[in-house]
Amino acid sequence: MAATATADQRLNNVYDGLVNALKHPKGPDDARDDPEILKRLIAAERAWIAFRDAECSYQSTVALGGTGEGYANNACLYNQTKARVRALTAPDAPQNAR
Repeated sequence: MAATATADQRLNNVYDGLVNALKHPKGPDDARDDPEILKRLIAAERAWIAFRDAECSYQSTVALGGTGEGYANNACLYNQTKARVRALTAPDAPQNAR
């Protein structure tokens, strides 16, 4: 569980940094100087959280009702969260690719 909490904190830090950068672009030539990017990032993150939770609930049914169900759910949350951090920090992420 500690690894999942650490990954979640990393995601929160990345997301907060993106939101801050999008709210305060460095100038008119900054590719992030478009409020639509922030609006869509917020919508995507909310949808992703709902997807992650539903997907991990589904994935954990491999151990439905057993002692491993919580472990399976936690492992899924960790993997999904790490993947989201990679997606948000990728050079071709929308806020970086323009």
